[in-house]
Amino acid sequence: MSSPDEFPVSLEEEIIDAALNSSMVSLLLLGIYSVVYFGTLYIYISRKSTRSWIVLGTITLLFAVYVLQIAIEWFLLRRSLVDDADTRASAFIAALSSPGWNTLLNDICSLFLSALADGLLIWRCFNAWDRSLRAIGLSSLLLLSEITLYLAVIIIACIQHLEPPASAARTLDHLISAALFMTMASTLVTTLLIAYRIYLVSRQEGVKYSRSFKNIIELIVQSAAAYAVVSLLYAIEIALPFKNNLTKIFPLESYTDVIFSFTAGVAPTIMVARVALSSTEPVESEKSNHISGLQFHVQTLNRFGETSRTDTFHATSSE
Repeated sequence: MSSPDEFPVSLEEEIIDAALNSSMVSLLLLGIYSVVYFGTLYIYISRKSTRSWIVLGTITLLFAVYVLQIAIEWFLLRRSLVDDADTRASAFIAALSSPGWNTLLNDICSLFLSALADGLLIWRCFNAWDRSLRAIGLSSLLLLSEITLYLAVIIIACIQHLEPPASAARTLDHLISAALFMTMASTLVTTLLIAYRIYLVSRQEGVKYSRSFKNIIELIVQSAAAYAVVSLLYAIEIALPFKNNLTKIFPLESYTDVIFSFTAGVAPTIMVARVALSSTEPVESEKSNHISGLQFHVQTLNRFGETSRTDTFHATSSE
């Protein structure tokens, strides 16, 4: 890295300010995520219906990975502003000089966050389509591609002893960007499949499209859309060519990384909470609870892979 004397004071202050503020945003988001996670845990466990340990395990792992990321970030911030901050210039260099192990751990955490979030959505889709492997074929392929790209990044970084040259670092950026595009595509495809399945079942044999089903589609789309949009923005940011422009790229990287990690964890968690809460809403029905081809039950298997008391449905053969 160039000598600190080569950088203007305003740039040094801007970089230190971005490093500090992004860490403070991370802590704020951790507080919000903690409330969402423990609230979801309470809502989900307090339901009288049978619970899915796959769902509970997934949202718990997502929260644990996010907490690990924040802990690492806080450790590095303390190192930059306390241990290595004899002067403003030294704090500036410390903020820019992220150790190789931090980059590796961040990539591993991103792999887990993306894979768990997409995996949970695909699992819901799998149950929504009567456990059809064909229905989740494309989503699974996108998820596998995403995991493969992240693993390639981790392996290349290890081969380079966590200190890749500039050309290799740029290649790693492109691989991570491609993985994020796969994340976005997988989320969109799976969300559309779930929404379409709900629409098909609700319209089966002329059944009126009920408000409760419309609400379920809306909550899935809203939760998944935030994650997909943030993944897209993060992928574009990593692929941007002006990596040498510290004024533009460092604050942008700092904040998009923070927002992506938060959204990857909190979006699936909110979806779980909203589906659980929707189970308490009354279901709009026709004159009978059993309509040819579409049956409602007081307690049955939810098409999102969970069991709930109401607002659930499953297709049955005509009687």
